[in-house]
Amino acid sequence: MARKKKHFAAGCLFWSSLVIVLAIAAIAAREPIEKAFASIFGQKPTVTVTPLSDKAAAESPPSNEKTAPSATVTIPSESTPSTPAGGVSKPAADSRTSSPEAPSEKPKTPEEKPVVRKTILFFTGVDANGKLILKSAIRTIPTSDSPLKDTLLAMIAGPTSQEVNLGLISMIPSTTRLIGVIVRGDVAYIDFSEGFRFNTHGREGLDAQLKQVVYAATEYPTVKKVQILIEGKKVEYLGPEGIRINEPLGRQSFPE
Repeated sequence: MARKKKHFAAGCLFWSSLVIVLAIAAIAAREPIEKAFASIFGQKPTVTVTPLSDKAAAESPPSNEKTAPSATVTIPSESTPSTPAGGVSKPAADSRTSSPEAPSEKPKTPEEKPVVRKTILFFTGVDANGKLILKSAIRTIPTSDSPLKDTLLAMIAGPTSQEVNLGLISMIPSTTRLIGVIVRGDVAYIDFSEGFRFNTHGREGLDAQLKQVVYAATEYPTVKKVQILIEGKKVEYLGPEGIRINEPLGRQSFPE
């Protein structure tokens, strides 16, 4: 009986020692096992538990295939613009969508013709006795906000070839420039350049050029007289012959 007890105690001591040795061996071999596992799968074995709804769990078939752990991807909401890894936000795409059919172009309207009006210009002719006389011509010119200025500019430019064939000439010097026109009350203040003062046709030519201007301006019902200005100033006389122009002139200033 004593011998059996002795054998039992020895057996317990053997198995206890064996368990302790195995435990120590397992602890010592833990790190090499983890390194081997990491070299095969790239990371330590982890178990990810993703909760599914009852319906999704019922519909998802069990899979026996081994899959490598997948990275978690966060999908931004529509209101949050995505940011790339470099930290620079990409511009959001234009939310506007083009219509399937491009709008048709507006039909081209016929080109509008400029509005024109008829005006009366005054030039000079020569009668049978060789005397300078005033002659009128009807001209069609574009309409603007300054009809008197347009009339004077057309007259300063001279007669057309057709008007020249009718015997019309201009006594206004070709170097004349129209600087400005202002109407105050019933007087038109017409400002000419210095070239208006020099006429090569003598006193008769000076008288004829003044008639052209005064008659053309007073053709408008609101103008009764014309004050001639040279470079913005009143001058006493026109030309070396001394035609006085320091006061407004009307048609009555040129007796026949």
